[in-house]
Amino acid sequence: KREKKEKVNSFNKDISEEDIRIATFLKKKMFIKYNENEKVKTRIDKLKMIRKKEKSNNGLKIVLIGDSQIGKSAVLYQLANAKFLSEYKTSPFDQLTTRFKDPKRNCDYTLSIIDIGASDFKRMSESNEAIKELGFSNADVYILAYSVNNPASLNSLETYWLPKIKEFTSSAMMFLLATQIDKRDNFECLTQLLQANTSPLTQHEGVTFMNKHDLECYAECTAREPVTEIFSAIVDILC
Repeated sequence: KREKKEKVNSFNKDISEEDIRIATFLKKKMFIKYNENEKVKTRIDKLKMIRKKEKSNNGLKIVLIGDSQIGKSAVLYQLANAKFLSEYKTSPFDQLTTRFKDPKRNCDYTLSIIDIGASDFKRMSESNEAIKELGFSNADVYILAYSVNNPASLNSLETYWLPKIKEFTSSAMMFLLATQIDKRDNFECLTQLLQANTSPLTQHEGVTFMNKHDLECYAECTAREPVTEIFSAIVDILC
């Protein structure tokens, strides 16, 4: 115990003012990075053509997936209510339909968003395949979410969620979203991660994951701040 305390105290001393300044900046500033890979650009062009032929309205079906307790519901609540949701009871499926005005195009879009709770979803039996299909099918966009404060949640995207998506579709946009970036400079969170011999996930790790899996875009946010830029980026790519 004494060794751990000393390690934590030493870690705290090693954090420079510059580290704190950068962490504070990242906490408040949303970051969005588009994938410039030619293969990805070609797929986006195909997706746009499909939308043009098959969908004449300004509606988008978005499936938000990822492990439980990583801030997905808080992101949706911030989008719908322009405020932070501090407490939420998770459920297998949470649906939100909201009107979204894209400031770049000055155009209204209807976003139909399904938030799939991971722990309940993974426990579903084979008899619930229809429910799984209802959540996954005909989506325009999959937002693959993870928390920078939970490294295992990024690993789950690779080992569980991406293969699961591929079972249902090969023609939807994939958007990587890092949540809870305000926790990057939270001392309590940093201490807990240090005691587990790990650290918050970085922006570089998110961009690397996007490139590795040919995802269309990477963004990071905190639900304590407005998240409209995320959905503007989705509209920007697809419409």
